[in-house]
Amino acid sequence: MLATVGYCGGLVFYNSYLPEIAPVALRDRVSARGYSFGYMGSVLLQIIGFALVLVFTEMKLDATLAPRITFLLVGLWWIGFAQIPFVRLPKSQPSIEGHKGNVFADGFTELKKVYAQVRNMPVLKHFLRGFFFYSMGVQTVMMVATIFGLKELKMPQTNLIACVVIIQLVAILGAWGWQGFPNDTATSGY
Repeated sequence: MLATVGYCGGLVFYNSYLPEIAPVALRDRVSARGYSFGYMGSVLLQIIGFALVLVFTEMKLDATLAPRITFLLVGLWWIGFAQIPFVRLPKSQPSIEGHKGNVFADGFTELKKVYAQVRNMPVLKHFLRGFFFYSMGVQTVMMVATIFGLKELKMPQTNLIACVVIIQLVAILGAWGWQGFPNDTATSGY
């Protein structure tokens, strides 16, 4: 649960920097490239973790040690790569200088304004509803796929790990392939 909260919280910062590092016409491409590099890093660590599990199993060593080493490596990997944005990304500019209001109350006020605007845009309203359910479906599958495979399908853990690696490889191809699509938002008026 903490990893999921950390991941989702990290996406907030990832998304907030996009307008500062890429012009509108390149945002989809830059975002897709960022996701594909993230998936590539994940796959490398998954393969290393998979190899550790296999080696520890083959050598009949403590079965809990390989996942613990893998978690340590993942933490070190992402702490190391986090240094790049800390050093290279531009310092963020506050959107409102000297803001004196309550962050929470003002946040809800802004949400009400956006909701009032979206309510008058039926196509966007239907799209956002559909996207919400699509996104929640995909997130649910991603979060519980291994549990389902382990508990319901009785898959061995090595097969589950291989499955997750294959899913990540497909994600790399999808994100990398998305870079080729033009960004229509700059010309479509949305």
